[in-house]
Formats: sequence, C-alpha cells, structure tokens
Amino acid sequence: MRSLVTFALLAAMAAPALTVHAADDTLARAKYQAALDLYAQRADLNKNLQAQGLVEEGLAAVGDSQLKFQLLILKARSKYWQGMNMPTTPKEPTMAVFEAAYNAAKDAYTTLPTAADGYYFYAISLGRWALIKGKLASLSRKGELMDHLNKAIARTTLNGDAGESIDGYGPDRTYGKMYKELPGFAGGDHTLAVRYTKKCYDNAPELALNSVYYAEALIDGNATEKKLGCSVLEDLLKYEATPEALNPDRIPETKQELKEGRDLYNDEC
Repeated sequence: MRSLVTFALLAAMAAPALTVHAADDTLARAKYQAALDLYAQRADLNKNLQAQGLVEEGLAAVGDSQLKFQLLILKARSKYWQGMNMPTTPKEPTMAVFEAAYNAAKDAYTTLPTAADGYYFYAISLGRWALIKGKLASLSRKGELMDHLNKAIARTTLNGDAGESIDGYGPDRTYGKMYKELPGFAGGDHTLAVRYTKKCYDNAPELALNSVYYAEALIDGNATEKKLGCSVLEDLLKYEATPEALNPDRIPETKQELKEGRDLYNDEC
C-alpha cells in the first residue's frame, strides 16, 4: 500500500511538469514568424537581438523537427550578423558570438542532417571565428571547416536548392577565402583562391561579397590579375548609392560589403 501511495504522489508531482513542457507548434510558428520580421530589420541591431529572444521562446515551445530546424538556422544567422557588427578587439566577446552561431547551426544539422543549411552556416561561422582568433592559431580546425563545406555541397537546402548555391554560392566563396588567407605552407593557394571566388562571382554577381572576395584574390596575383581585380571593384562600386539594386533581401550586408570593396579599392587600386 505504501508503494502505491508513493507512486501516486510521484505521478501527481510529475504531471504539472509534463504540462509545462508540452510542445505548442502554433506558438512556436508564431514566434518564428515574428522573429523573421524582426530579423528583416536587422540593420537596427536591437531588432536583431529582439529576434534572438523570440527564437529562444519558439525553441522552448517547438515540437516539429522542421520548424525547430528553421528556428535554429535563424538563430545561427542572427548570431552571425551580431558578430559581424562587433569589434574584433578584444577578441573574446566576438569569438563567443560566432561560437554561439556555429553551435546553433550544429543543433540545426543534428535536428535535420539531410539539409545543407546547417552545415553551411556552421562553416561560415567557424570561418569568422577563425579569422578573429588568428589564421595560424585556428589552423587545427581547417579540416573541420572543409568537412562542413563538403557536407553542405553534397546536400540540398531545406528549400530544395543545390547546397553549393546556398547564400550566393557561399561554399565556393568560403573555400576561396580560405585559400586566399592561409599561407602556402598551411594550404594557401592563389590559383584555387581565384578559381573558387570566380565561380561564386560568375554564378551570383548580385551578392556583393562575391565581387569583393574575387577582387581580393585577383589583387594578390600578377599585374594583369590586379588590373582585373580593380575592374571588378569598379563595377561593384557603381552600386554604392543604390545597394538595394544588387540584392533587396540583404541590403544591410550589401552596405557593409560595399564599404569593404571601397576600402580595398582605395588601398590597392
């Protein structure tokens, strides 16, 4: 009898916890949509932070795996944008944000391992983390970066697009940047840097960073390549007054990339 009473008490204590943690995908979907709306206003960094808060509320309620994946990808992208707008000195706070971004992306591909998106956003967040930490200091993670890029390329996105094409041929852009930044003894390769960045530039010229990275790789080469790199930048900088004409879905990023292109042009051309 005592054991039955004990069991009944334990069951009664457990019941409220089950109620509190019950999934509510309707609520989670509403939080996701509201977070998307705020993320669309990410040029205001406070809106981006508010989006992160709504994502966390959505994750606390979600049960559906695909919706969870979408929430986690949005979390990774929002953290990535936050990191892109933080100072690199001191390093540690910004590195921590990019680490949060790639951890969110890892949770995403763990949730839905057949989609390219999580692997890609893991790779670019790790890449930014490595640039801040230092190329040689983070060299041990080069294989990890390449592995995630390859997994993204081998899959399709949640929307059904080729993994290689995600984010304006982002895997190729990331490979090109990696080969450009690394010293030769660590795998840096000018020819590969130009090849990869040209591919993303040719396939997605509307993404400003493709022009910047392609020009950057070319400028590291001979006089003919440098001249071509400056020409690529000149074409890009025609959009300085109208960044929305390049890609209306990523105006905040385009503005940053146009500034990066202008700085490179002023320094090298």
